[in-house]
Amino acid sequence: MNLDKNYPADPFHGRSLLGALVALGDHEQLLSAAAMVDLEEDLAVESPLIVIAPSDAAFGRLVKGTISRLAAGDAEPLLDLLEFHMIRGVLDLNNLEGQCTCESVHGALVEIEKDDDGLFVAGREVLTVIQCSNGLLLLVDEVLGPPGTEAARIVSSRSRGATRPRSPFRRTAFLPLGEALGAG
Repeated sequence: MNLDKNYPADPFHGRSLLGALVALGDHEQLLSAAAMVDLEEDLAVESPLIVIAPSDAAFGRLVKGTISRLAAGDAEPLLDLLEFHMIRGVLDLNNLEGQCTCESVHGALVEIEKDDDGLFVAGREVLTVIQCSNGLLLLVDEVLGPPGTEAARIVSSRSRGATRPRSPFRRTAFLPLGEALGAG
C-alpha cells in the first residue's frame, strides 16, 4: 500500500474520515458504534486510514439489538467488528489490477479486488470511494465480520437479507464528490 500522488483532489475540502461520514448523513449507526468503543478520534486524525463504511441501511438489516449485544460487557466483539472495517495505509486504487490482501486494524486479512465489474472488498461491492484528508472511505451496503470471531458469528446469524450478487451494471465511481455531483 502507498499514497497515490495522482489520486483526485479532496472532494470534501480537507474533511477527515469522521467529518465525511457525518456529512454523508447515512452512517449514523457506524458513528454511534465507533463512539461506543472510542474510535472517533482515530477517524478524525489517524492517517492514512482506509475505512470500509457500511451504510445505515446495512446496519438496519441486522436484527435489532445486534450492535448493543456486541457492545455488552467489555465491548471487545464490537471493537473487533469495527477494526475489521479499518486498514492502515492508503491503497493505490488507480493502479490496482486484480486483487490484493490487506491487514485490517483488527489483524484479520481483507481482500480487495478491482475488476471489470467494479471494486470489491471481502467479496462485497464498494458503492463509492471518497478521498478524505486522512484516508479513503469505501462505502458498502453490508456489515462485515472478521472471520472466526464472536462478532462475525453474531453479525452473520443476525443478518436479515442475503448479500447482493455482483451486478455488471453497477460501477464504482472514482471521481471527486464535486465532479460526481456535477459541481466540478
